[in-house]
Amino acid sequence: MIPAKEFEGELWIKAADFHMQKKEWQGLTDDEIKKLHHIIDWTNAHTYVNFARAIEAKLKEKNNA
Repeated sequence: MIPAKEFEGELWIKAADFHMQKKEWQGLTDDEIKKLHHIIDWTNAHTYVNFARAIEAKLKEKNNA
């Protein structure tokens, strides 16, 4: 439990007493990249942008969960 101190009727904690658990970065596996590769329409002029956006979305999904 984090020790809190009362100050003017509110409970406060010191930042030094608050230890956030650091989450390790999650990258994509080769299989995840291959799955994304297959959902992209490679005949589209914006193919690489779409592929990059798909990778970006997958990384956000994995790392914000």
